[in-house]
Order: sequence, then structure tokens, then C-alpha cells
Amino acid sequence: MQANDINGLKSLISICYDKAHNTTLIRRCFSAIYFEIILFIALNSPNLRDEIFSNQNGTFNGIKEGKIVSILKDKVLANAVSSGKINGDEANNFLNYIRLIEKLRTLVDHFGGFKDELLKMGIYKIRIKGKDLNVQQLDVERLSREILVNLLKETEIQMTILNRLFSSSTHI
Repeated sequence: MQANDINGLKSLISICYDKAHNTTLIRRCFSAIYFEIILFIALNSPNLRDEIFSNQNGTFNGIKEGKIVSILKDKVLANAVSSGKINGDEANNFLNYIRLIEKLRTLVDHFGGFKDELLKMGIYKIRIKGKDLNVQQLDVERLSREILVNLLKETEIQMTILNRLFSSSTHI
């Protein structure tokens, strides 16, 4: 993927719509969509790339999920709102979308699914981002194509925000 090129994300969405009909592919789509969005932001934000990929004295440690929301909120979206590229509601909606995809991706990557899948494995309490959660209280019932399709639709909506964030030659 090159800077300002959202075609990789568009291709991924098409693949997920067309091919993700079993739990393995559904899980992989959640992870891939999250990564492609963060990669797109990093490629289009050269001043933030080291922070996004956690560069420590020339050694990169990978995406630090705990920092992504704060980087987006405090730097990328704040700059976009102040420059008039997007409004405050759009910035908040985008942050909520990123939080949702982080949660879904974490559940499928670290635990294999959502409420039903975890309970079937005898997992009743989990820790996400340092917070203990009771599995019974998860709001996503089961890993399903329906959940993925809803996320894909929301991703298509949020792509318009991504395009507007990085539409000019000025980088964040």
C-alpha cells in the first residue's frame, strides 16, 4: 500500500464480502481490516509513523494498540477538525469506529470469538487493555458473517473520512 492509496482497503473489503463465509476467514477479516486502516494512517502520517509503530532508538516494536486511539484523537483528528477537513461529530464517529474494530479484532485474535464462543470454551472472564470483563456482559453474541458484514458497511462509510483526512499533499 502506498501513501494516499486506499485501494488496498477497498480490495480487502471486496474479498471479505466475497470469501468470508466460515469462522476462520471471518476472524482474519477483522484483523486485516484493522491493520490496513492503521497502515494507511501510518503511511499518510510520516510525522507519526515512529509513534504508531513504536520506534525505540531505531528498533520498531509494531503497532501499539493502546496508543492508536490517543494518537488519532490528539493528533490526526484534532488537526483535521481544526483545519476543517472533518467536523467534530465525524471525528467522534471515526474514533468510535476504531474502538469498535479494536475490540472485535482483539476478541477474535486473542480469544477466538465473541460471547458464545468464549462461554463454550469455559472462558468467563477476560482482560482487554488492562480491564477485566465478564464474558456474560459482552454485547457481541457470536462470531458471525452478519457482524462482519455490518463492520464492512461501516468501514466503507469511514473510508470517506480517511480519504478526507489525507486528501491533500500536506501530511500530518
